[in-house]
Amino acid sequence: MKPLLAEEKDRFLAAWEARREQTAFEPDWLASLRRTAIARFDATGFPTTRNEAWKYTDVSPILKVPFASATGSIGKLSFAGFECLRAPEAEGACLVFVDGVFHRELSSMSGITDCLVVTDFATAIAEHGDVLSRHLGSMSEPVATPFGSLNLAMASGGVVIIAPRNCSYVAPIHVVYFSGGSDEPVASHPRTLVVAGESSNLTVVETFASVNGVASLTNAVAEIHVGENATVDHIRVQREGRESFHVGATAVEVARSGSYSSIAISIGASLARHDLTVQLADKGADCRIDGLYLTEGSQHTDSHTRIDHLVPHCTSRQLYKGVLDGDSRAVFNGKVVVHHDAQKTEAHQTNRNLMLSPRARVDTKPELEIFADDVVCSHGATVGALEAEEQFYLASRGLDEATARAVLTYGFAEEIVQEISVASVRRHLDEVILDRFHKGFSKG
Repeated sequence: MKPLLAEEKDRFLAAWEARREQTAFEPDWLASLRRTAIARFDATGFPTTRNEAWKYTDVSPILKVPFASATGSIGKLSFAGFECLRAPEAEGACLVFVDGVFHRELSSMSGITDCLVVTDFATAIAEHGDVLSRHLGSMSEPVATPFGSLNLAMASGGVVIIAPRNCSYVAPIHVVYFSGGSDEPVASHPRTLVVAGESSNLTVVETFASVNGVASLTNAVAEIHVGENATVDHIRVQREGRESFHVGATAVEVARSGSYSSIAISIGASLARHDLTVQLADKGADCRIDGLYLTEGSQHTDSHTRIDHLVPHCTSRQLYKGVLDGDSRAVFNGKVVVHHDAQKTEAHQTNRNLMLSPRARVDTKPELEIFADDVVCSHGATVGALEAEEQFYLASRGLDEATARAVLTYGFAEEIVQEISVASVRRHLDEVILDRFHKGFSKG
């Protein structure tokens, strides 16, 4: 009998074969990319805990579920049910996908200006193939991983955003990836590609959500190219149901004097993993990547980041925070690599964790690899519980124990949330965090 991971690899390979007829119309360059990707996946298979990068995250629970290929059906879901997911500020540019399939009737694209391309993956292949052929899969990190290879081979749904030179789009562009339209477990492989041209300015929000009680797998990849003197603000919110599994990768390349900022929120799914890699590829490139993960019950979340300083005079700042309760577990692995020629680098990395339960566990590993000698770099991690004196102070001001603990925990998480530039997303997360903490402490 084959081991479990080999059996499940064969199941996904069979799904790839079954969908080949559906992509027969695709151009040769894309068909070649897909063949290379599926061959790479076939050679490596799924990662195990013997792989260093997956040492603390066991993907076998994902592979025990017999996921079907996505059809995009919205089943019993009502159109109104998607309204709570949509950011009002993005009314003119909101694309909704169900199990990886684009639904134009649920989307709104009335505010997209002539200078900006925002479209679904299938349309972009037909109308903007020259841009896709240059950029899709061009960054090695996401496609080098088994899940990333599988995404490139299987992706049929997703969004393509192209901002030409000097294009500034003030409103956010919102992409909603929703899972659970079918009653059976479904795997989807959405793809996001952002190409921000010279001196352009974009805000992109990705929201991942699902139906509670329905198992699903979201295997998502985003590639973001930040051009010279361009600015991209990227907000990523993973709030899928507890029966869901989420594996995501974001790869970013920043050109001369470009700026990339990221806030990654992970509050849902039974098992969630997100890999974020940033290459600062030319002088003056800058990035700020922040993250917040909240876990409770038996949730497991894994955040891996890597920032490569390839050239001199670049800056990176990173702050990831976690709040863990119940029997949950979190993993943080952040690596900053300052390459040999990257003099005058400034890089700072911090991971802080608040433990609300003695049974919760965090594995944190901030790393610095420095091959240049004229740099300013720091990294560190903390793990701790709520301070008794702070709880006593709030109790002395009339707050009951549950409320006092909720306020303190909210204050810890708020440092990340308050940096979210889209007000409706920020308010919604405020409500979710306060509600979760207050309910949890009231039960406690």
